[in-house]
Amino acid sequence: ADYTMSVIYLFGGIKCNNSICTPMNDMWKYYVTENKWEQINTLGISTILRSINLWDGTSLLKSIEFKDYKDGDIITYINDSASTSSLSPQKPTPRAGASVALVG
Repeated sequence: ADYTMSVIYLFGGIKCNNSICTPMNDMWKYYVTENKWEQINTLGISTILRSINLWDGTSLLKSIEFKDYKDGDIITYINDSASTSSLSPQKPTPRAGASVALVG
């Protein structure tokens, strides 16, 4: 965290247009003292693979669930955000049901 300025994080929520609502699976950071928004790139886990060595010397990769993750497993991440715009004049679209956290 940057303790020199207060920031607010905005995550998710929904955006409704007439009767169609879509989730906004994005994350934004608002710099209170500068009145500027920054869209934050987020990463999600795509797959987790575990290397298994067999008695005959061969090995195979097995896909596992996050709850079964152990050190040494291979994690592949996927980029959840289409783009990142650092301190751009753009700002998040209005939404409902979003989570907000004030830091600083």
